[in-house]
Amino acid sequence: MGHEKVEPIVLTPNADVIRERKHNRGKFGYIGFNVDSLRKEFIKTTPHLRIGLWVDNSIEQPHETVDYIMAKLGIELN
Repeated sequence: MGHEKVEPIVLTPNADVIRERKHNRGKFGYIGFNVDSLRKEFIKTTPHLRIGLWVDNSIEQPHETVDYIMAKLGIELN
C-alpha cells in the first residue's frame, strides 16, 4: 500500500445553519446538547489550524461543497 497523505475534511456551517438543517431533517442528533456551545467547543478544541481541510459550507449547496473540496484537493471530476 502506498504512503498517501490522509487528512480529515471537516464541514463547519454556522450554528444557525446547523439548527435549520437539523430541523429540516426531522432527526434528533443533538439531544442533550446546545448547538451553539457544542460548535464553539468543537472549533476551540480541535486542531483545525494544523490538520485537514475545514470548510464553512453554511451558504453552499451539497454539490457546491463537493466541487470546492475537489478543487482544493486538485481532483478533477469527469
